[in-house]
Amino acid sequence: MKAIYQYHLRPGYGSTQLLIEIFKGPERDEFLAELMHAIQAIHPQGIAQHDLWMNDEMLMDMGTDLGAFQLSVDIWDLAFLIADDNQAVLLRIDALLQADARFEKVEVDSERYRLGG
Repeated sequence: MKAIYQYHLRPGYGSTQLLIEIFKGPERDEFLAELMHAIQAIHPQGIAQHDLWMNDEMLMDMGTDLGAFQLSVDIWDLAFLIADDNQAVLLRIDALLQADARFEKVEVDSERYRLGG
């Protein structure tokens, strides 16, 4: 099976905090269901959903066995999983995505995201 989704595990711009950026596939209708299936081992549950109409963005607060993270999907067909205060959950999600044939991790140079870089 060829990967449908591609993602980076990378620092945020000007930050040392990691995030997951899914840059191929979030426009698919099945994206959210397939992402939740891929990380089902940590029992993800939606806590709250915010439609940020000013930015054409959907933001979901998610809970898991390892704690909380946020899922953002924007109009540029990008999705971000963010957990500044809980990097362990992102590392576990990364491991789960790597184990799912639908997802492909694409390595990135972290220096690209440094301030002035």
